[in-house]
Amino acid sequence: MLYCKTSRKNKQLSLIEIKRFEYKTVEIKPKGTWKSRFDATEIDQILNEFGKEEWELITTEDKNGIRDGSTEYFYYTFKREI
Repeated sequence: MLYCKTSRKNKQLSLIEIKRFEYKTVEIKPKGTWKSRFDATEIDQILNEFGKEEWELITTEDKNGIRDGSTEYFYYTFKREI
């Protein structure tokens, strides 16, 4: 998308390209008997798959358990240019 901008100083028009993005949020839950294991290798594989599809990781957020405050899962948010 192009945007037209006028300079106040010299009254010239210039075109500025505005980038557009789409976003995706993925939830990754732990595995194991007490759901307390996060497998770093598996998480890397998931993140690398998104990277191959041109998704860029922009933030992570953990979701804590209600009772003990332990991390129940993570949200990973990605963006890519459209």
